[in-house]
Amino acid sequence: MMGAIMSIKRTKQRTYGSGRKEAPDSPASAKSQAPQNSWSELVEGKPDEAFVPYSLESHFSLGALVQHTKFGRGAVVEVSGPHVVVLFAEGTKKLGHIPG
Repeated sequence: MMGAIMSIKRTKQRTYGSGRKEAPDSPASAKSQAPQNSWSELVEGKPDEAFVPYSLESHFSLGALVQHTKFGRGAVVEVSGPHVVVLFAEGTKKLGHIPG
């Protein structure tokens, strides 16, 4: 009597997204990779009046100076829909705002 050969069917692992990565020189990646100044170049030496208190109900534009209660002084380095990326002394933070 011959042993039965059993086959185990394996399901294909799902992948999400196109699987393609953008080339470093492509226009889409260039938008998010804009040259950035350091925190000290953007913030240091600016008068207190130049900084707007951060609020989720406010609209911020690129280059706006922000005073955050937890992170301190920062500058908006990216605006993307309902979010802004603010460069603080300790690094960048993604915060919400009202798009304009």
